[in-house]
Amino acid sequence: MRMNIVVFIVMVTLSGGIVFSAADYRGGNHTEDFNSLKGTGSKISWSDDKTLNGWHASQSAYQANDGTSKRGALKSYGPKDNKDRALGSMASGTSGNISYGLCLTNKTGKAIKSVTVSYTGEQWRHASGTTNALKFTLSTDARKIDDDKSGKWTHVKKLDFNGPHDGGSADGDALDGNDIANQVSVSATVTIPGEWKPGAALWLRWTDENEKGYDQGLAIDDLTISTGKEKKK
Repeated sequence: MRMNIVVFIVMVTLSGGIVFSAADYRGGNHTEDFNSLKGTGSKISWSDDKTLNGWHASQSAYQANDGTSKRGALKSYGPKDNKDRALGSMASGTSGNISYGLCLTNKTGKAIKSVTVSYTGEQWRHASGTTNALKFTLSTDARKIDDDKSGKWTHVKKLDFNGPHDGGSADGDALDGNDIANQVSVSATVTIPGEWKPGAALWLRWTDENEKGYDQGLAIDDLTISTGKEKKK
């Protein structure tokens, strides 16, 4: 597992008094291995940008689990009491759709045209229905992680994580997401609509939609974000 790069937190204020927290991006690689998430607990408090630097979620709590739980929730996936964690979800029942992601502020002093996102997708639970996915979207003008009306979100299909396995028993079965057979490497370079201007925020979001029937348990791990050549302003 990679160690996290230490980042600073900045409060971004938009017109209308909307305030949210973001991590500074000063160039190079920004990485996250999610190993600071708790390894035990069924209802652990989630606090935007405090639980993980710059990270936001639509849920106020998360569950540490190894894939055996079929309760819909934001998840810290991994073996019980193991420090090797992945951030994931299972949108099922009353949880509704679950969104989570990273907000970065451009502190390079230059406009950025593109971003490269690479991560490992892990499946921790089968589903009895069709293949589920974590849908990836990005935005430069959003104000909240789960509000599609606050800004324009661009779907990047190449950065979606589609669970590699479907089927299982009627209500699903646990999988070992650390097993390479249950993982998918996801990576793509994306042109940022309108550029990522100096001082502006960039949101990177994964959304787990509540599918009909039992859902898969999906997660992201070992995330790396980098940019191409910046353009001076």
